Order: sequence, then C-alpha cells, then structure tokens
Amino acid sequence: MQAGKSASQTRTMVDMSLDLPPVGETKKSGSFAPSAALEQIRAERDRLEQYTRDQHARLSKLRELMLSEKAASEKELAAKKEELDRQVQLLQERWKAPDFEEAREKIREELRQEAEQVTGQRDAALAEVQKLRAVNLELEQNKGQHETALAEIKKLQALNHQLELDKLKQDAALVDAK
Repeated sequence: MQAGKSASQTRTMVDMSLDLPPVGETKKSGSFAPSAALEQIRAERDRLEQYTRDQHARLSKLRELMLSEKAASEKELAAKKEELDRQVQLLQERWKAPDFEEAREKIREELRQEAEQVTGQRDAALAEVQKLRAVNLELEQNKGQHETALAEIKKLQALNHQLELDKLKQDAALVDAK
C-alpha cells in the first residue's frame, strides 16, 4: 500500500503487486496469465474512468447549483437595494415636509426598524458567504481527488503498455524457441 493512503482506503490495482515474471522467463506452474493481468488492469482503468466521470458530473452539478444560488441571491439583494433606495427617497421627502415632531419620531422608529432589518439581512448574507466558501472548499478537494484519479489512470495506461510490450516480447521469444 502507498505511504500516503490510510488503511481504510480501498486498494486499487496500482497498490497491488502483479507478481509478473521477468521478460523472457515463464513460470513453471503455468499460473501466469498475461491476458488475465491485462484484463484486471483494464477493469481497474474502466472503474477509475467511471469514477472520474461521476466525480466530474457531481462537480458540474454543484457548480451549477452554486451559480444559480448566487444569481438568485444577487437578484434578491438588488431588489432589496431598490426597496431601500425607494424608502430613502420617501424619507428624504418627508423631511422636506412641515416640521412635525410626531412624524419625526415615527420616521426615527422606522429607521431603527430598517437598520435592524438590514443588519439581519447582512448577517444572513454573511452566513450564505460562509456556506459558499465551504462548498468552494469541497469543490477544490474534489478537484484534487479528480486529479489523483487521472494520475492513476495514466499509471495504469503505462502499465498496460508495458504489459503489452512484454507480451509481444514473450510471444516473439516463443516463436524463436520453436
């Protein structure tokens, strides 16, 4: 098992030794079957490719979800800003009206309520930002897993190529021996 893997992770074909004989040498017991090893490598490669496709689809869905949530949040914030701008305009017009202490007190109370509402909205927006940061971190981690899977696929392709070369050499040696 590789040093960087924990004991709870699934072992892959890359982690296992294939116990192949040296080039030009065959096992006496007859238990070596290059095509079986190739099939194992191909099966592992197919599994890793499917895993990579699944992870990519999952990341794409998460990204689309994040973008749609962001767009909805921005639209909602723009609507709130328009409403606040309208209210500011109304308040400015009220201040131009005749001086009434009762009206001023009512406006002050409305302003306090609006300030509390805006503070609540700001806190909710900050919580949403924290959620988005967590999702972004998860996406970055999944990207690392995706890159690791791609590296494993490349290793398997190299091993597959080497096995095919070894098979050709072995076949040539058998032909020469006859």
